[in-house]
Amino acid sequence: MDVATAFDAVPEVVLDLCRALELAGMRPFIVGGTARDLLLGRVPVDFDVAVPADPGRVARAFVASSSGFVHEADPRAERHGTTRLRRGDRVIEVTSFRADGPYTDHRRPDTVRFIEDIDVDATRRDFSVNAIYLDAIRRTVVDPCGGLSDLATRRLRVIGDTERRLGEDPLRALRALRFAATQDLVFDAEAVRAIRAVASQVAFVPKTRARRELELMLTAKGRARAVMLLAKTGVGAVILPGLAELGGVPQPPQYHPEGDVLRHTALVLACLVEPVDVRLAWTALFHDFGKRETFEVAADRIRFNGHDLVSARHAEAWLREYGASRALVEDVVSLIEEHIRIASVPDFRPARRERFLRDPLFGLHMAFHRADCLASHGMLDRYEDLQKLAAAMAPDPLEPLLSGKDLLAQGFEAGPAIGVLLRAVEEARAERQIQTPDEALRYAMNFASRHSIPCRSTPKG
Repeated sequence: MDVATAFDAVPEVVLDLCRALELAGMRPFIVGGTARDLLLGRVPVDFDVAVPADPGRVARAFVASSSGFVHEADPRAERHGTTRLRRGDRVIEVTSFRADGPYTDHRRPDTVRFIEDIDVDATRRDFSVNAIYLDAIRRTVVDPCGGLSDLATRRLRVIGDTERRLGEDPLRALRALRFAATQDLVFDAEAVRAIRAVASQVAFVPKTRARRELELMLTAKGRARAVMLLAKTGVGAVILPGLAELGGVPQPPQYHPEGDVLRHTALVLACLVEPVDVRLAWTALFHDFGKRETFEVAADRIRFNGHDLVSARHAEAWLREYGASRALVEDVVSLIEEHIRIASVPDFRPARRERFLRDPLFGLHMAFHRADCLASHGMLDRYEDLQKLAAAMAPDPLEPLLSGKDLLAQGFEAGPAIGVLLRAVEEARAERQIQTPDEALRYAMNFASRHSIPCRSTPKG
């Protein structure tokens, strides 16, 4: 941890803002996750600046300022102490030192009082590593809560009464797990006890926000550890029912020498290639959720028949409930439903195999299959076979011999039957039964006749 390097990494636009605030009589500090990341040698995405002045004073300072910063009014944010300032494409949030009232809704303080005392402002923050103040102009550090020491020893410590602080806003419990995963920090014993004590209150966190926190955990470097912490602390039992129970589900040792389903799930996450696609993260988390329900000790070994489909249903229900986009849900469901079948792709009929290899999700299927194998038996022969098959294919798919418009012009009704006919034509083409548009049309007509697919009128031509 190099303090001098942290100051050197502050962008000029942030320094300009700090100079403008200083000129207006307000001593600015870089705070929170921004300060923490700078001290860890990381480049923050956003920069947060705090000042011992209320939002009105901050806004007035930029009414006729020559700094180039423009105040973007946001009354709701300013009531809670945040003033938005823009220069060009860059928006920087300036927070006023404050003291928070009680949190009766488990989300936001009922009242906010603006203050000038940095020590009081520090005590309303969540973790000591997020209560370090960097004065970028004087290049000095103010550390009221011992955050520098905790950062040096990789310790995650809650400021003040641990259980009370986490209970005020249960989002802090999720943030604690995220920081442990993303910053490689270790909880002290009191933090672990407090998280367990307030775990049930995580249900008060808005579902979309909870999903976002989990996404940040599951795509971070410490994502495997995050899953184990979710199970260990009881937080997972509240927002991911069934996760902890996966730890009690054994697997056939000849295929899963790593152990139970929870451990396998964590290892799959760890084996994903970075940067982790969020679709793969959710796939890894849910892909074996159905094993608890389908567990069976058969004559030859432990089996989980149909667990892929059960797991996909779990993923779909949870992601929809927690506000995921339709596209994300559909992709994750497809990845989970196919994750067992992918090993059989080389044995598919040529047309079906080609469709799979050309599927837009093929790359993600492969990435997940690789991680799933590495986290269990370690054999990648099927993965390598599929890579060779994909590499041997023509780089660009051929133009279709027949279109939906062609079939409509022949008198077929719009609807699912059109898709059935087009797929049948492409399968026949892949198997070299047809090669020209005329042959494709004749094949479609014969196929329709054999499968009783009606036309609105007598086919033309």
